[in-house]
Amino acid sequence: MIQVELPAHLRTLAGVKGEVTLDVAGPVTLRSVLDALEAKYPTLEGTIREHGTLKRRAFLRFFACEEDLSHESPDALLPALQDTAHRMETIRAILGHPIIVTSGYRSPAVNKIVGGSECSAHMEARAVDFICPAFGSPRAVCGVLKGAARFDQLILKGAAR
Repeated sequence: MIQVELPAHLRTLAGVKGEVTLDVAGPVTLRSVLDALEAKYPTLEGTIREHGTLKRRAFLRFFACEEDLSHESPDALLPALQDTAHRMETIRAILGHPIIVTSGYRSPAVNKIVGGSECSAHMEARAVDFICPAFGSPRAVCGVLKGAARFDQLILKGAAR
């Protein structure tokens, strides 16, 4: 789930108040967010991006995580996903073995199907479920990571504790 804050004139055009929430299919990029926004609010087509070229209109700026992405590639991963990927690379380096990701980004529909929390960080590309069998049990992995890296949460789940 992605939350988008539109400028006042686009909120009026879309007929919304405040932030809008979008389900984004696939990797979370500026292009996929704008595609989802225009699909949900067709009246915005051509107002944010030019028809045909899909280039950003000069009077609009794009921000994510307080970072101006206006001149970034529309296919670049948004900061939350990049940050999560970098953190996972740090974990792999700490463990010294390949990790197996069992769950990463989830759309709200998939999150509901798998019984995820309504406020799951998976829907913001800020959570990853993984195992590292070559290192050891999930308990052993958690034991090493507790003191070696910074996390909002480190949750040990499942029968193989």
